[in-house]
Amino acid sequence: MDSLITFLPIILIIGVFYLLVMRPQQKKRKALQEKLSTVRPGDKIMTTAGVFGTVASVGDDKFDLEIAPGVRVTMLKAAISQIVTEPEALPESPDPSSTDSPS
Repeated sequence: MDSLITFLPIILIIGVFYLLVMRPQQKKRKALQEKLSTVRPGDKIMTTAGVFGTVASVGDDKFDLEIAPGVRVTMLKAAISQIVTEPEALPESPDPSSTDSPS
């Protein structure tokens, strides 16, 4: 019984470490794998190096990225940082010269 009480704090620390550190990392890794499996030709992406481009073709663990018209590079899927969605049209800002100003 004394040995269980002696090891209880160590067991609790390991349990808390797992819940606070390991479990969230596993969830992030799983979400990233799901995201990488959905990449298709024509998707606009940003790589971990900050390079933007359009996916030209996809293999098992590699893909071709078109970074400029006619310029393609082959990269690992792990280099995909995010799939870029087109930003929604921003509302036009008012023209400062068209505001009524007191003279």
